[in-house]
Amino acid sequence: MKGARSEYLEICNPQTSIVMYGSPITPCASFDGRSLEGKEEAIMRQLDQQRGYNATALHGAWALAPYLHTGVIPTMFHLLVPAQRPDRFVKGRLTYDTQNLGFDWEEGADGGYLFETTAFHALTIKGHDTDIVEGDRTYRLDWSDDIPGAMALIEYLKTL
Repeated sequence: MKGARSEYLEICNPQTSIVMYGSPITPCASFDGRSLEGKEEAIMRQLDQQRGYNATALHGAWALAPYLHTGVIPTMFHLLVPAQRPDRFVKGRLTYDTQNLGFDWEEGADGGYLFETTAFHALTIKGHDTDIVEGDRTYRLDWSDDIPGAMALIEYLKTL
């Protein structure tokens, strides 16, 4: 956690200044009207103080790419098949990958910008990739060995 916090502050701290539309701004100086100056410890909670996060409803999930709370998974296919998750992809396109449920993400086409998940320690394509077993129930998160099953689930998600 400390490493992720220090990497974040190297990239964006309260003194970071950029020029937008010809005027200097400090995008990391405040959040929601509150100053972040001197509050470096508050940027990320310690793991033992985290109580999870609110997940969004599945309704319209096909339109919410990129996925995970860090936006590091380009399509629903890659969320379900972690063995094929890319560590770099293009973000910012308006064209949509209707087969895999996500915006067009492959390099080489016009538009967007290259997003590298390895550029920042706290970003990772790992996670939400291990099946959960509770008693006699298994909640499947990794469909890497059942691509047809993953595609059937994606077809279902398209209807929500």
